[in-house]
Amino acid sequence: MRRHVIRLFSALALACAGLGAQAQQLSQSIGDAARVDVLQEARTLSMRDPHARALYLFIRTNPGVMQDAEFYVNFLVYLMAQSEDFNCRAAFANEFERQSFFESAFGLAPQLTQIVGGVTITQRFDVSFIVPTEKYDFNTAILPLGTPQAVGGEGLLSGSTYAGGASRNDPRSCARTILQGTTIDPEAFPWSFQVVKEDGSRGGAQFPFERKLQLPASDAQQLFERFGRRLYAIVSYRIQAANDGTRKIQVIPTDGNLFGLSTDAVVRVRSFAHPSLSQPAPMDITNPLAMTLPDRQASMDLSFQQQGFRSVGAGTRTGGRTEFSAARETPIAGSAAVGSSAFIMRLSWPEFTGTSQRAQFVTLFGNIDYEAVTQTEAPVSGSYSMLQWNERSSRYETTGFSPFSGQFRAGDAPEAEEAPAQAAPESQLDTLTIEDIDGAEL
Repeated sequence: MRRHVIRLFSALALACAGLGAQAQQLSQSIGDAARVDVLQEARTLSMRDPHARALYLFIRTNPGVMQDAEFYVNFLVYLMAQSEDFNCRAAFANEFERQSFFESAFGLAPQLTQIVGGVTITQRFDVSFIVPTEKYDFNTAILPLGTPQAVGGEGLLSGSTYAGGASRNDPRSCARTILQGTTIDPEAFPWSFQVVKEDGSRGGAQFPFERKLQLPASDAQQLFERFGRRLYAIVSYRIQAANDGTRKIQVIPTDGNLFGLSTDAVVRVRSFAHPSLSQPAPMDITNPLAMTLPDRQASMDLSFQQQGFRSVGAGTRTGGRTEFSAARETPIAGSAAVGSSAFIMRLSWPEFTGTSQRAQFVTLFGNIDYEAVTQTEAPVSGSYSMLQWNERSSRYETTGFSPFSGQFRAGDAPEAEEAPAQAAPESQLDTLTIEDIDGAEL
């Protein structure tokens, strides 16, 4: 492979050979590439980025590509482009430095191959959805579902993935800039992948639930009264790369729950399980959770009890100090649903607005940062929206999304209270509420 790359660069080197002493002086200059540790960039590349994850899976499934000189050179440029503040246009001071850099970089091929093979890649990821409901049809007892809105998640792949989300550089453009004037093809690298469904047809990750529910009127009424015209879903997906060298990535839904969510209940409406790939593994959120809502100058401390994918919690909210009032604590009530790495929470607390006290509600869509988990804490992040009272319109209104962050801390989970005996369900809804959650079979 090294001989092949020397040949690819040889025409450029010969063209510059006649520069004599001036070329020798230029060759002592140092470009931006010299400061990049490509091995470290390969180790620390986040597998939460959908393209990076697909790329590493592709290399693992097709290890021979690392012996292809053009692929390898482009891979080096891709890694350099991930480096913070890397300047593609100033990568090399001159042509001699560029050729010397890539010639010597071929000695790193075995180490890079080992690093790619050893990085932890979670081939399953969660996506949270907001699912609006449409007008109920009393004649057919059908509740149509509107278009699901994906919120957060580990990069919902649709159509194709692209290289660019992990750094401020566009790696494809970077390769075109750095390799200009050589015979190396900048396109000899999967800068994007075609995403296909399980049957091999083109398409992104599908929402696995039908767009309608066969639901008795009494159940539909209960949903509307308890949860409004909005449902939620958390769906787990599995990705895998084709092993025939084609640049295709399969995205397969494996597990999911469609549910209503309030501050005091999580009601499951429908479940999805892949016939062979289903591996439900709800994340555990019973450790103490601390969260910060920067836009609200508020911090929260919460504790949850959990059974299956459903949880209920309580805690305190500390509001930010203002020029009119000191920071104060208020009690929080809430519930949550979880996937393998994602969660949706609905929390409420009393808030004084004008001369009256009304509840404020917040819905949080979060993910656990599994790459940063330690023995003492597990960081979480995501976005949230508020449902708060508007004095002018005299109604509750939803705000836009804002970011939040926090962490689960090591600690003892709250002790569960003894659950009351459960009567047989009178509905096709799984109507478990917070009073029932301890000890229930989910």
